[in-house]
Parts: sequence; C-alpha cells; structure tokens
Amino acid sequence: MIYKRIIVKGIVQGVGFRAFIYRNALKLPTLKGYVKNLPDGSVEIICRGEKKEVDELITAAKRGPLGSRVDSVEITEIEVEKDIEGFSVAH
Repeated sequence: MIYKRIIVKGIVQGVGFRAFIYRNALKLPTLKGYVKNLPDGSVEIICRGEKKEVDELITAAKRGPLGSRVDSVEITEIEVEKDIEGFSVAH
C-alpha cells in the first residue's frame, strides 16, 4: 500500500470536483482516503491503496470533471499514522 497527498489547483471548487473524485475512488476497491476543498481554492486528496489504483485516481484528478480546469497537480508521498477507513468527502 502507498499513501499520497494530491493537491489539485485551477478551477476545482464549485464545479463538482470532490464528487467526481469520490465517484472515481469508489470504483477502486483498495482505495481509502478523502477529498476536501482547501481555503486557497485548491482541492486536497489524501489516499491509500495499491499503486495501480492510486495512479488511476491521480489520472482522474488530472482530468477533472466537465466544467473544471486543472492547472497543476502536486503529488507527494506521505506517511499516515492512523489507518484510513473508506473514502469520503471531507468538509
């Protein structure tokens, strides 16, 4: 399992971006984590899963839903102390 923090910048708030990521994450059986809006207008995704599934979510984040515009995607490997259960939209 790998852990990633993904920061997506561009027009990614108010366009259904979190719901888009949530729907894509639910299709990936090992993926756990959350997606949330950040105060600076970007979206943060924290995820844990098999490399292939994490990569699929990153590909979806780079694409985004209709109406969004992804300007940049920053990906960092992280260590998470507590186990993450399921995938959710954080507020």
